[in-house]
Amino acid sequence: MTRAAVLDTERRDSPAIGLSVDRLRGLLAEAERDLAAFLVLAADWATEHVPAHATAVLDALARLVDLPSPATPPTAWTEVSGRTSPVPPGSRG
Repeated sequence: MTRAAVLDTERRDSPAIGLSVDRLRGLLAEAERDLAAFLVLAADWATEHVPAHATAVLDALARLVDLPSPATPPTAWTEVSGRTSPVPPGSRG
């Protein structure tokens, strides 16, 4: 089954793409994994740069993306979502 994803439903000439329901589910799951990976990297950054506020920063970010905060502060070289962080150990960008 294919569905159309429309950029702006209030405009008649708005671009649309056709996606199968399975493909859409896969893309949404991938986006959720990417957001979770972002939270893990943000946890590492916050722990390093704003340790006194790391929990509050992570809680706020988690609320924004509607995902739970990472349970423990990771290291910058943690494997996340099947990918390795682009930040080499010791560089902490």
